[in-house]
Amino acid sequence: MRFNSELVLSLLIAVPSTFAALNGSCANGRQGICIKTGTCSSYSGTTTNNNCPQDPADVKCCENIPCSFNGMSGNCMFESQCDGETHPNLCPGGSNFKCCVRKSNVTGVGQVCTDQGISGKCIDVNNTGCSTRVVTGRCPGPSNVRCCLNANNATPKYFTINELIRSDTATRQGIDNTPSQAIRDKLNFLIVNCLDPIREIFGKPIIVTSGYRCEKLNQAVGGAANSQHKKGEAADLVPGNGGTLKQLYQAIIKFGNYDQFILENSSWAHVSYTTNPRRQILYYNGSSYIDITNNYQNYI
Repeated sequence: MRFNSELVLSLLIAVPSTFAALNGSCANGRQGICIKTGTCSSYSGTTTNNNCPQDPADVKCCENIPCSFNGMSGNCMFESQCDGETHPNLCPGGSNFKCCVRKSNVTGVGQVCTDQGISGKCIDVNNTGCSTRVVTGRCPGPSNVRCCLNANNATPKYFTINELIRSDTATRQGIDNTPSQAIRDKLNFLIVNCLDPIREIFGKPIIVTSGYRCEKLNQAVGGAANSQHKKGEAADLVPGNGGTLKQLYQAIIKFGNYDQFILENSSWAHVSYTTNPRRQILYYNGSSYIDITNNYQNYI
């Protein structure tokens, strides 16, 4: 039998390579890598079939490989597929398959956070509201990224929601001052973020003389049409036994994270709180409000 070298050469050229390169990218645009199934399993990834068609049976597309860098979670992928920051030596495969920490995690937004055993989520307070308690220092990223604690876990320490909805005027006039659940959440937010910290600084009992007011109650007491009391964002306070009004004013100023602090005719304190507090101090002289934010010392 005559050996035809030209025929053999033509067959070798016509037949495609049996195997693709190990550690190559998966087919069909998937964000994975073609590696051995055992390696994929050791990195806690998941394998998919038919996305590494030219590789051996034990080499499959490995996806969803978790990774982390400096406490920020991410996934392993090729640099060209990452829309955030990449970090080497944390993933299987070649040097261009790295841990991708996405942009949302780079800033900290969306990450899980905790404070004193209460879980929450990192939010950008400039763009997203929080109906419960916001704490600083629990999230990576800039100062506007803060931990918004879960509403059902943020427990008031010194005040109760019932204190903030009770009203002698409502009782006398038969006004139903029952708040909605959304208002109750905001009252809880007011307590844990503002009233409780003020009480902690004051060190003595504080009496709530007015908290939430429904529209009818607000009209009955002569409240402003745009009063924050109607939103569950404000409370009027007087000192309880053992404290003075001046000491209460000083405690509120020391707290400092109020939205508005109003010295009401030197008779009581009005304090409000929102996600983005203005830290404004006003004095009410019985007929008008005066902004004393920069010279409050002259009124206390």
